[in-house]
Amino acid sequence: MPNDFIRFGRLKLGLREVAAVVEVEERDWTSLHDEVANHIAERLLAAGVREYRAFHVVCSRWSASTADPRDPTLADPRFRPRG
Repeated sequence: MPNDFIRFGRLKLGLREVAAVVEVEERDWTSLHDEVANHIAERLLAAGVREYRAFHVVCSRWSASTADPRDPTLADPRFRPRG
């Protein structure tokens, strides 16, 4: 297949990952376990801060389970401007 992926922002998702999301479309995504939310957040942060921030603000539970990129005490360089 020439296009065996779908882009979400700068993140590239394989068709299997997209199919898995579609299968559970009716699930209440706000109830994700913190570990799962953190894993997703880490993958998005690898793609860029914009995608991470979009995930971080979806709901209060996801915000609570992920680091706030606006926190001035956060020393993680991935949240700093690049380039």
